[in-house]
Amino acid sequence: MPLKMPKKIKSERIILEAAYPPSFALATEIVEKAKPSYGTLRQWLPWPDKIKRPEDEYNYLVNWAKRHWEEGSGYTYIVRDKNTKAFAGLIDFFKYDDKSKTSEIGYWLIDEAVGHGYITEAVRVIEKTVFEQGVNRIQIRMDTRNKRSEMVAIRCNYQLDGTIRAADWAEYFQDYRDEYVYSKLKSDWKKEQHIVSRNVKGKMKVKRIIKQREYS
Repeated sequence: MPLKMPKKIKSERIILEAAYPPSFALATEIVEKAKPSYGTLRQWLPWPDKIKRPEDEYNYLVNWAKRHWEEGSGYTYIVRDKNTKAFAGLIDFFKYDDKSKTSEIGYWLIDEAVGHGYITEAVRVIEKTVFEQGVNRIQIRMDTRNKRSEMVAIRCNYQLDGTIRAADWAEYFQDYRDEYVYSKLKSDWKKEQHIVSRNVKGKMKVKRIIKQREYS
């Protein structure tokens, strides 16, 4: 059964907007905002050397993002600051297999949006949305040298499953790329929610006790 992914997801500090249906205006915004960060992004991603014009990005949105959204195998979202609506980056939920209930998350940010916790928040929003619909496993893969990307997985409590040696060719480094594989199961996520709920209830209880003492 296909996932029911909303076109817009709001959280505390960000808004995730579906890159579906694609538009040339959106493609133009992505390229204009991302180009100044290509120097950083091309270390970890292959597309900055391929997507140089809005037309290139639009073709990607039509041939990849649109197709996968309609097939139910992948969902691409724009990450924006909730208050300013400023473009921050993209997050993809992809390689979704409805039979095994497995999937992958990928993400990137423009340089000026790094360090604010946007992607950590985006990952948590996406995983909540899909785990609540029955997805059983999400994985995040990254170059072993990409420490910022790895820290996102760690902050979101993903477990390190292992390392894929020479997983791909890294054009920027001119060598083979080793990749870490981190994952989270629905059962892991449920345990987290129980702990969070228990902590919230505990804090509320403490506040009630303090308030009662103030008026006693």
